Amino acid sequence: MDKLKAKLNQVEAIIHADDFYTKYSADERLEYLTKRSDIEFKINKENIYVRLTGNDKYYYAHQCAEFTKYILINGFQQYKPKDINSVYFNTHKITIRLMSTGETDIKNFKTKQEMLGFVVGFNTCSREIEDYKIVKEYKHKGCLIKIFKQKPNVVYTDELYDDGDCGYRGDYGYQIFTPDGECIAHDETDQWDDGAAMDNAEWDVQVLYIDEQKLQGEK
Repeated sequence: MDKLKAKLNQVEAIIHADDFYTKYSADERLEYLTKRSDIEFKINKENIYVRLTGNDKYYYAHQCAEFTKYILINGFQQYKPKDINSVYFNTHKITIRLMSTGETDIKNFKTKQEMLGFVVGFNTCSREIEDYKIVKEYKHKGCLIKIFKQKPNVVYTDELYDDGDCGYRGDYGYQIFTPDGECIAHDETDQWDDGAAMDNAEWDVQVLYIDEQKLQGEK
């Protein structure tokens, strides 16, 4: 892996050099760009134990690498970053390898595409919330609720309060994650204090998670 990273650094240095577009022909430039993509794929493919093919393989390998990076930096559920050694992916589950040599599954899946779709969705939620400041995190009925403060796109007035749900970005928002780590809600509109965000998030936990589980159990 270190050799691959060193090779990638060499190729990156050539691509980002000031004379890249004058020193090399179009075919040579394409060759370097392709070589970079192939090396990045090999690095990102580490710990992905499913076959990735076609043009999408670069995209999905990158998404898995981004997912792994997030877990290693932020931890998962009760496991802190210092507890986690690595993350690996296969067709039916995503698993954390712990420093204690134990393992714990993040989520189980029926197919490879379901697993990859979960990874992409998780990354999208994570990127969105990175633009905001988390002010509160707490568990509610098994789910993790994250309350964040953000920059509103309008100035709050009493008229906005009277109008109810207008779809404006308020001062606060929230995200909800199931015990499996799946993001089931992201709402940043019409919430002007953290109490409103908490009330709405807890309502969504009941409707989107608790009630949904009951419906699944009745089937």
